[in-house]
Amino acid sequence: MDIIPALKTLTTKFFLIIMETQKMEIGILDADIKHCNDLCSLVKGLNSPAIPIYTLENLSKYLKKNIRKAIILNIDTPGLGNKDIKNLS
Repeated sequence: MDIIPALKTLTTKFFLIIMETQKMEIGILDADIKHCNDLCSLVKGLNSPAIPIYTLENLSKYLKKNIRKAIILNIDTPGLGNKDIKNLS
């Protein structure tokens, strides 16, 4: 059994369960505007609000003003490093 497809399926199912039960706003960080907007469209198609976030500065503002949220990060976003991810918690 190939673990990667199984993990992707499990992750997708978990994500969908969370979205169905919580209906929380999902912030999506990606410096690539087209990728970010495409993912926002996908999330909105699942009936959950999605907010595009294009910069780390905007992510910081978003985290301060929104209490009930989830974040999807593109780890290839320029300027996003381990320290930034660690500081999110």
